[in-house]
Formats: sequence, structure tokens, C-alpha cells
Amino acid sequence: MVMPQGTRYHLNGNNCSGVGGANNAWVVAASDITVNATCTIAIDYFPATYFLTTNTSPDGNIAPLAVANQPNATPATLYRYEIKPANYSSAAQYAAAIQNFANWFSYYRTRHLAVRGGISIALTGVDFLRTGLFTINSLTNPVEMRDLALATDRGDLYSTATGGIFRNPQNGGTPNRQAVNHAGGQFQRSGANAPVQLACQANHGWQCRWQHGCTLC
Repeated sequence: MVMPQGTRYHLNGNNCSGVGGANNAWVVAASDITVNATCTIAIDYFPATYFLTTNTSPDGNIAPLAVANQPNATPATLYRYEIKPANYSSAAQYAAAIQNFANWFSYYRTRHLAVRGGISIALTGVDFLRTGLFTINSLTNPVEMRDLALATDRGDLYSTATGGIFRNPQNGGTPNRQAVNHAGGQFQRSGANAPVQLACQANHGWQCRWQHGCTLC
């Protein structure tokens, strides 16, 4: 790894493959530093930052920093924007930009959060569906069906306590064939809580996968 000149970093110890700096102190790199060992280095950064391919920003940021054709990287020019008061023409523009960043960080910064947010937004105002939810690593049987016309059922669909959309992130493998088979098996059920209630109703089975930065449904 190469830390570029100007990087502010912190070492837990002095011995880190020739990386200079006092023990347990913040240091600014006077030149590029190549790190060839496994060690712990904290790097200072400003979190409210985004990158665009253009030098004009839709949120009014007037201080882009060009990051062009970096060595050992794909040739390209990106512009780094830091959401700081001094980088905006008005306090209102800055307030809107930092609020937008806070919303993204709180609700959409990971794939799991983004999918949950997208599902909850898509279901806003939808009160004519009965829907159930299970993860591919936990084949709940039978899958509990929720009537979105009922406030309690809608709440249970989202609740972490009932294993809803906002439960903790799942882990494990991706047994997709078993999951699709399990979803299909639910439509063979009968009874009061079965997915199929009427012979003429529309039925759909959806599967969402989080993989390599993409969500497929």
C-alpha cells in the first residue's frame, strides 16, 4: 500500500516496515510512503465527502479538488467534494447538503440499509397486498403472511422483534435454489394464513440477493 504525501496518519508503534513517525502520535507524510508489512495504521479523513466525474456539483459545492490519473490506478479524473460550510455560497446550501449526507449515512450507506430503505419506500401507501418474508439462510415454515391493510401486520413486517425487514444483517452462504424451492412451496399451502386465498388472485414470489455491490430482485 502507498500512503500519498500529505496523508495524516497515526501509528500504534514505531516498527511498521520503515513508516516514520513517533509512537502513538499523529504525523503528516512528507512524501509518498510504501507500506510492505502488516501493521495497524489509522488514517485521518473527512467523512462527509463525495466524488463526481464533473467539476460542478448539483448541491452547490464550489470547491472541487481534482484527483486525476492516479499512479497504478485506472486513468480517470474524479473531483472530490467535502461538505464544509466554507465550500458553499450560502448557509442554506450547506445545511441541505450536510442533511442529505446525514440521511444517506443513517439509512443507505450499506447494501442492507439501502435495500431496506428501498423496500419500505416502495411499500409506502400500499395497503392491498398480503406479503411474507424469509431469508435464504432461515427457511421459516410456514412463512407468516402480513396484511398491509392492517397496522399491526404492517408493523410486524418491519419489526426486528418479529424478524421483519429491519432485522439485523444476515450472514452465511447463498443457498438460492433451496430458497426458491421453499418460496414455491409456500404457494401449495392451504388454510387461513396461506398466501393463496382466492382462486382468481394475483400471486408473486420475489427473491432479493445482495452480492458484489449489487442487489438483484
